[in-house]
Amino acid sequence: MASPMGKETVITAPTMAEALAKVRRELGRDALILNHEESGGKVHVTVRSDKAQPVAIPKNKSHDFNDNKTDDKQTEVPSWIRPLSPPSKMQDHRSQSSSIQSVSTTDNPSHSGNESKSFNRISDEQKTGQINIPVKRGNFKKLMNPASAFDETLSAISAVCDLCEFHQLGDALGEAWLRAMNPEFTHAPIQLIPALDRVIPTNQNWLSELILKKQAVLVGPPGAGKTVTIAKLAAMLLEQGKKVRVITLDTIKASGTWQLEEYLKPLSLQLYVGPEYLPVARPKEIMLIDTPALNISLPRNQEYLKNLRAKINVPFTLVLPADMNPVEAEEVAQAYLEADTDTLIVTRLELSKRCGVPLRAAYQGLKLTLVSKSPELMEGLQCATPEIILEKMLAACEISL
Repeated sequence: MASPMGKETVITAPTMAEALAKVRRELGRDALILNHEESGGKVHVTVRSDKAQPVAIPKNKSHDFNDNKTDDKQTEVPSWIRPLSPPSKMQDHRSQSSSIQSVSTTDNPSHSGNESKSFNRISDEQKTGQINIPVKRGNFKKLMNPASAFDETLSAISAVCDLCEFHQLGDALGEAWLRAMNPEFTHAPIQLIPALDRVIPTNQNWLSELILKKQAVLVGPPGAGKTVTIAKLAAMLLEQGKKVRVITLDTIKASGTWQLEEYLKPLSLQLYVGPEYLPVARPKEIMLIDTPALNISLPRNQEYLKNLRAKINVPFTLVLPADMNPVEAEEVAQAYLEADTDTLIVTRLELSKRCGVPLRAAYQGLKLTLVSKSPELMEGLQCATPEIILEKMLAACEISL
């Protein structure tokens, strides 16, 4: 029960996780945690909120934290504020994702038949990108200057929840980030960047590996930015004194070939058009291979990629624009992963306010390698690190750590 104390309210629950869930459910996300203590086998949390009284729970409706029979919207508990059970050791992100999703569909009251309030419930406005979810700046300010280790933990969890909502990261990824950050309410230090690094696969040595492997095959949907990415890669390799050959297999769209030729002219590179230029043995030059823009959902395009993969010695590298729909990016990443794609390059990061695309696509199993933060050819590509991604996420909220 919650007993009002003026503008202060005491929330009582069997565990701290349940107490925090009740705070968010009854008093909202803006409620300020003032103090907590344990007595009589229960946790008592003192909260200050603009709401004088908690939201009333209808009679004859159980609001026990693990009661999955309730169908009242006031008692729904989003999955990202359920108790987080610490794994014995951090698994790789793909197996972890599977385990998280299985938990979410069995013991989460928000999956009892009602519409969930969790991250990945995307409305029509979200699908078109016309949405503005406010980020609670106070959580980040508390995180930068916490009053206590306990306050730091609560603030960090709230901050991650805010980031997940704003950047549309989805339920599974948001929960995995929370688990990697700090699985329980402990005095362990809160580290957002290492936690993000544990759930998002990256390959910061991709360019060095390209120099050794001598081949990179870029694939992606229409308008992904493969053409300018090929040109940027060529410029970066030439700057290192490497020999480069650019091949395009896009013989369908003449404008694409012309555009790539124009990009290569300042680099004094010739464009080779057609599959006959694909290497039959280990090439001496570094081969950058452009492919037609494909709708990966069509069976004929899946067959095309299967046949192409049989002719080359390296997995594909997917190119996705940061300003596409994040749910669609997740689906495209899953489809290309099945076509033997192992790495990801993200373009147009400067045009997107949110980071849902690179994070949700990478979370499917693709290693995030490079990002493009400028349309200018000589600006090149930047190595995708957790620091850069988190900096972008916070900059969108006009917050810095």
